[in-house]
Amino acid sequence: MRNIKLPTNKDKNSTDRKQVEEALQKRTFELDERIKELNCLYGMSRLIEKPNISLEKILQGIVDLIPPAWRYPEITCARITLENQEFRNKNFRESIWKQTSNIIVHGKLVGTLEVYYKEERPSIDEGPFLKEERRLIIAIAERLGRIVERWQYEEHIHYLSQEQIKIQESERHRIARDLHDNVAQDISTSKILTETLLDNQPNVPNEIRQKVLEMSILLQKSIKSVRDLAYDLRPSGLDQLGLVQTVYQYCEDFSEQNDANVDFFSAGMDKIQLHFDTEINLFRLIQEGLNNIKKHADADQITIRLVASSPNIILRIEDNGKGFDVEGSLIKALNEKRMGLKSMEERVSLLKGNIKIQSRLMKGTKIFIEVPYKNRKKGSNEKHIDH
Repeated sequence: MRNIKLPTNKDKNSTDRKQVEEALQKRTFELDERIKELNCLYGMSRLIEKPNISLEKILQGIVDLIPPAWRYPEITCARITLENQEFRNKNFRESIWKQTSNIIVHGKLVGTLEVYYKEERPSIDEGPFLKEERRLIIAIAERLGRIVERWQYEEHIHYLSQEQIKIQESERHRIARDLHDNVAQDISTSKILTETLLDNQPNVPNEIRQKVLEMSILLQKSIKSVRDLAYDLRPSGLDQLGLVQTVYQYCEDFSEQNDANVDFFSAGMDKIQLHFDTEINLFRLIQEGLNNIKKHADADQITIRLVASSPNIILRIEDNGKGFDVEGSLIKALNEKRMGLKSMEERVSLLKGNIKIQSRLMKGTKIFIEVPYKNRKKGSNEKHIDH
């Protein structure tokens, strides 16, 4: 008779422990995979929140986030194709083991997202890929569609804002030219007529002569005011003298008129050729900065630095005035629909730059502006915004 060994409690406990360990290992693996997926999606969110980041950098950054989120990151590579552009990992190589998902914007196919394994791995759910990885690639592609849609919207808004500023500058130029060529000339003519009104009339009382003289002085002041207004509307020197010389002259005039010493220094600007849109906006930023100091700071010492340091132009405006609460003032200005610093922020945004404002009560104010620039090609027929 053969002996039959019955399972003991020890054997049963061993089997149960093994099953628990296997289940724990499975759950741990699944949890690790989900963490990798969440890290990828979180990385995407952080990427698109970076200020002034280009769409190209976002797409390349997303491509680089993908391999660590897949089961075998060491053999994973990815590629995003968007219309005529392509973004891929450095070690990218096509293979027969791949997943793809379409990128859709406004219901239209604009590109594809592809994930490849460069080596064979055991089949699981979708070839060597997990079913969760199919959901992840779809989620990434959907988010890519929203990113591209948002970027297109922001680019359209940016374009409209630029066009608005172009129209404003064109209108300013038209008004400035009319003030200078017509109004100022008419007042000048009136001044000459006034001064010659009493010629060859020796018997006119001194009281009347004094009135005519006062009228002539008043007309001279009016001529200066009109010409100053025309200059503020459109700095004529920008075309003939360039940005640096025009700013220098503006700072000199500001110093004389406002009992404040403006220390202006520029470096590297003579080595670059800027688009006119960039020049006029940089001039407006300095103009607006000085106007804000004049209205609110009660400062007698102002420092302006304009430096070209590739690939950026750095503008710094400092004063020794009474300072202010930056956050509170911006909110108040917005509620009261006043421009000032808000206008400067909008111009910096149009130049795709950054602005930082530091101020303390009775300690003055510092404004740091950094904008990217591209050299205007020599010989290019660039259209000024006033044409």
